[in-house]
Amino acid sequence: MDLQAIADRLGITAQSARAYHGRAERNRRTGQPLPGDLPPADGRVGNSPVWDVSTIEDWILQRPGQGVGGGRPKTTPQDS
Repeated sequence: MDLQAIADRLGITAQSARAYHGRAERNRRTGQPLPGDLPPADGRVGNSPVWDVSTIEDWILQRPGQGVGGGRPKTTPQDS
């Protein structure tokens, strides 16, 4: 799968998929990979990274969901 195929699978733009890849590569280079980072490419076609379908499907199943890990707690009227 290339980045366009990953974008199609996730329902995001190709630009967002490229951003996921770039962020994951930076995190790995700095030794600070995050659990939801796109996995390293399984190969390259020309200068483009490619992944096996199974690599991406496994990654999708293991990705943290939206809102996992924090954010600001919701306020209630009595908190005001």
